[in-house]
Amino acid sequence: MAPVSQAAALLAQYHQSSTALQSLNGVMERPVERPEGKQFISRPVIRGEIRFDKVTLRYPDEEREALRDISLKIEAGEKVALLGRVGCGKSTLNKLMLGLYQPPAGPFWSMGWTFASSTPSS
Repeated sequence: MAPVSQAAALLAQYHQSSTALQSLNGVMERPVERPEGKQFISRPVIRGEIRFDKVTLRYPDEEREALRDISLKIEAGEKVALLGRVGCGKSTLNKLMLGLYQPPAGPFWSMGWTFASSTPSS
């Protein structure tokens, strides 16, 4: 009886997924609403690189460094995956790239300028 109940459960799951897909397709097929005569800001094409040069970061009140002597270079348009175990620094590296943290040791460049010499308005 177990294979029959598994098949029934699989059929129910398929039906739910099919219904959800139809809903999503309906949303995606709707026209984009933009008011006439209104100008929108477009994101510029990013040209440059992201580079870390022996970057080290320790979170406040932590003894252990979250990142130590990390060096890497990501070219413009290059696709990179961050893989590793839990707690190895993937999220910390992402937060540094987004500018949420400033590394106290080691320069970090993005698109030709260093985050240490920038202000939020720049």
